[in-house]
Amino acid sequence: MTDTSKPLRITAPLLTAASFFLFASILKDPEWCSEKIISSVRGLFFNVLPVLFPLMVISKIVTALGSFSSFERTAGRLFTKIYGIPPCSAVPFFLGMISSFPVGASSATDLFLDGKLTKKEAETVAAISSVTGPSFPVAVVGTVLLGNTRTGWLIYSVQLISAFLTGVPFSRTFKKRDSLINRERQRRNLNFLLLISDAISCSAVNCLFICCTVAFYSLLCSILISATGLENITLTSFIFSLFEFSEGCRHAAVSGDAAGAAICAFSVSFGGLSVFSQCASVMNKAGLSVKRLILFKTICGILSFFAVFAATHFSEFFMPTDTSVAVFSKIGFPHVIPGATAFMIFSGLIIRIWHLIYVKR
Repeated sequence: MTDTSKPLRITAPLLTAASFFLFASILKDPEWCSEKIISSVRGLFFNVLPVLFPLMVISKIVTALGSFSSFERTAGRLFTKIYGIPPCSAVPFFLGMISSFPVGASSATDLFLDGKLTKKEAETVAAISSVTGPSFPVAVVGTVLLGNTRTGWLIYSVQLISAFLTGVPFSRTFKKRDSLINRERQRRNLNFLLLISDAISCSAVNCLFICCTVAFYSLLCSILISATGLENITLTSFIFSLFEFSEGCRHAAVSGDAAGAAICAFSVSFGGLSVFSQCASVMNKAGLSVKRLILFKTICGILSFFAVFAATHFSEFFMPTDTSVAVFSKIGFPHVIPGATAFMIFSGLIIRIWHLIYVKR
């Protein structure tokens, strides 16, 4: 019998030391830590959540209802031929490419719980589908941070292509099919209104978790860099990318050159510990592992880095321009949209509490 407590005994002292270090740092300068948290949450509130929340609700509804039957018959055949996985695997990739993390991994987990994918297939599909939509790479990274919308479209396209191509050898490596669990989720036996309320409540909880995850890893990385005294922009932005991709992009864009755009591409494609935690929150509950996803995203991040660096270095068409703060007012959403999103998320949390009470009854 294997000792499953051994990894915990090894990592527990490290996590304990890191927790005390973070706690001491917050007590040392609480105002500085508060500013870092507010900065991270503000970026999510105005640029990510207004798009992410409704798309998460829609993805859960259409996945539960199986509304992509025609899409599975067309694009699904391509996925089966290329990757050797069921046609339904095309749905999580499509949802991921129009929304954001962790919608792709969440949709793949839903298919596994529906009994449409095996464990290995679901882990592979979750890795391939863990991509982000155009809202952040184009509107925020390209237009706002790098001053060139074409650079944003380049970063968005490269991370999709790298995921699509890397999935070929990746899926073939883990092609051996394991047993398929034949089970149906309980929500299929619920009425339509309860299905919608469940989708809204789960999405609200996930969005709140995403905000907290981004804020935590951004603060942790800021404290580590501040403690070490690093001032090199390239190294600092790369370290931020390992923790949280939006902060990595923001720091990398300061250089405004081909290297900065390449690090932004690495950040978007890799995702960082923040994205891995978000995916693990939905995958581990279903018994799925994120190890393949981490390996897959690392390969995609490296490929995206070199692809964008070559494109921006040899072509002025994709070269970033000087960052203009005034551009943000033109790209940012109207104030009514983030306010409405906050109201919907709060309502979703209330619905979630009601839904849990209703299910227990």
